[in-house]
Amino acid sequence: MLRMVKSLLGAGQRQTLKKRFTKVASAVALTGMFALGGWAVADAGGETRSISLYHMHTGESLTITYKVDGRYVPSAMKQINYLLRDWRRKETVTIDPKTIDLVWELHEDLGSKAAIHIVCGYRSAQTNAFLRRIGRHVAKESQHVRGKAIDFYFPDVPTLKIRNSALVRQVGGVGYYRSSGGPTGFLHVDSGNVRHWGPYISPNQMATIMREDMKTVGRRLKNGSNWSNGDTQVASNSSKSGGILAALGFGKKAAAPQQVAVADNAPNPTETAYADDGGDMADLSADAAAAPARIKAK
Repeated sequence: MLRMVKSLLGAGQRQTLKKRFTKVASAVALTGMFALGGWAVADAGGETRSISLYHMHTGESLTITYKVDGRYVPSAMKQINYLLRDWRRKETVTIDPKTIDLVWELHEDLGSKAAIHIVCGYRSAQTNAFLRRIGRHVAKESQHVRGKAIDFYFPDVPTLKIRNSALVRQVGGVGYYRSSGGPTGFLHVDSGNVRHWGPYISPNQMATIMREDMKTVGRRLKNGSNWSNGDTQVASNSSKSGGILAALGFGKKAAAPQQVAVADNAPNPTETAYADDGGDMADLSADAAAAPARIKAK
C-alpha cells in the first residue's frame, strides 16, 4: 500500500511537472509571438514581398520581389545588396535581411506609395575611417560597417511618423535626423541592440508613442497589401491575448528602447549627401562588379 501511494504521488508530481513544462513552453511561444511590442505576424503561408528602392547618391533604382511565400529569393537579395553597396569604394556585402524586412514593413504598414529613398546602406571600414578622419560624425563601430543598417526616407510619409513606428517594433537601433536627407529628414534603422537617438523624447512622449503608434504595426495586413498573398494573419496583444499572457505570468509591458543623447544643434550627420568630399575620396575607389541587370541607373 505504501509503495502504491508513493507511486501515485510520484505520478502526480510528474504530471504536475509536465503541466508546468507545457505551460512554460506555451508561454515562451506566445512571448515570441508578441516580441515586437505586442504584435507579431502569425505566418500561415508566408508573405510575398516586393520592394522598390531608389539610391539618392547613385541614382539607381530597383523594383523586385525578394521574398516568396516567406522565403528569400537569393537572386533578388543579391541585387538589393548591390544597390545598397558602399558606392564610394564599390564594395558589396550581404545586408542583414532583418533590416531589409523592417524597412519593407515600415513602408507597407505606413501606406507609402513612393519608392524607398536610400541615403546609406553598407559602409566599408575604410570609408568609415575616412569619414571620421575628415570630421564626419560617424560611429567608430557603425552598424553600417557590419551590413546591418540602412538610412532612408519615404517622400510621402513624414520621417517622424516612420521613427515612431520603428520605435514600437523594437527591432534594433533607431536614429532620427530631421534636418538632413529627405524633405522631413531621414531615419537610420539597424538590427543591433535596441536603442534610439536624435531629438529628445520625454517619458510621456515615449508612452504616447508606444500606445498610439502600436496601431501601425501590421496595418498592411488589415488593409490588404497588394504585395501580400493573403495567407498571413496578425496576432494582436489585445485584452484577450493580454489576458492569456497575464495568466502565464507575462504581464509586463515591453520596455522603451534606450535613448542615446544627441544635441539638437549637432552638426548634420554623415549619412547625408556629399557634394564634394575632396581629392582624398579618390583613394577610396576600387573596381566594381557589373551591376545586376534589374538595377537601372539614372
